[in-house]
Order: sequence, then C-alpha cells, then structure tokens
Amino acid sequence: MKCTASLTFAAAVIGILATTPTESFAADTKYYAGIECHPERGNQVTQFRWVNNRLENTSTTTTYIVHCPVIKDEEGSVNGADLRVRVRVPTAGDTVNCTAYSFDKFGAPKSTDTGSFTAPATVPANGEISLPDVNISTGDGYYVIRCQLPPGAGIYSYSVIEN
Repeated sequence: MKCTASLTFAAAVIGILATTPTESFAADTKYYAGIECHPERGNQVTQFRWVNNRLENTSTTTTYIVHCPVIKDEEGSVNGADLRVRVRVPTAGDTVNCTAYSFDKFGAPKSTDTGSFTAPATVPANGEISLPDVNISTGDGYYVIRCQLPPGAGIYSYSVIEN
C-alpha cells in the first residue's frame, strides 16, 4: 500500500512538471524601420528625407553617413548577434557600406563586422547587407549600425537576431 501511494504521488509530480511552461532559449529577433536611423551630423538632416518608413539620402553628389541604433534586450551574456540592413540603391555600381559595432556599457568597442551591397546594372536595386559576426560578452552593452549612403540610396529596415 505504501509503495503504491508513493508511486501515485511520484506520477502526479511528474505529470505536473511535464505540463509546467519552461523558459525558451530561442533567438530573439527585433526589426526596425529605416526611419530610426539618423545622420551622423545634425546639420546634415536637410540632406535626408523619411519616405514610406525609409531613410533616403536626397543629395545628388554626396555620400553621407547614418547611424542606426539597436536595442540589446538580452540581459545576460549573449553568444553574438546577426544584424541585417535592407537597402535601396538607385544608381548602378553605387555601394552602400555598413559596419555593425558592439560596445560595453561605457562605450568601449567589443566587436565589429562590415558588409556592403553594390547595385547591379538594373536599378533601382533592393539588397540586404548581412553582418553576422558581432559578438558582445557583457549583458549591459549595446549595438550601433553605421552606414555610408551614396546619393539617392536609402535604408528600408534593419534587424538584429541575438543568440
């Protein structure tokens, strides 16, 4: 009798534990509209327009640098991040260069990765720049994406997948 009661109790505990939700460790993905990005220098804001949630360099002659902030919301240490930037380039042969940076909480650089997209002969062209090798070992750091936009080029969106 004692043995049966113990087995019944053990089976009940196992059943409860089997149905209890557990924490998931899947990758965390965030997407941002290109309008989140801003010119490197405040006085260059007149050289950009924000149209249909896309940031666009309106200059016909000058390449400008923009910065795109990224929220790092994984509180613990992460194995790394895969950042992607989706761009539009209107002129064949023009290139958008982007670099993703990770910093600790005091702004000290931890890791970088660089990528680019060059417009083919058929334009305007949409492309994606992949920056998969950005690592940060501290839970209280942050990311920034820095892109060089040639005349007429724009950023539709960007994303981060934290592992």
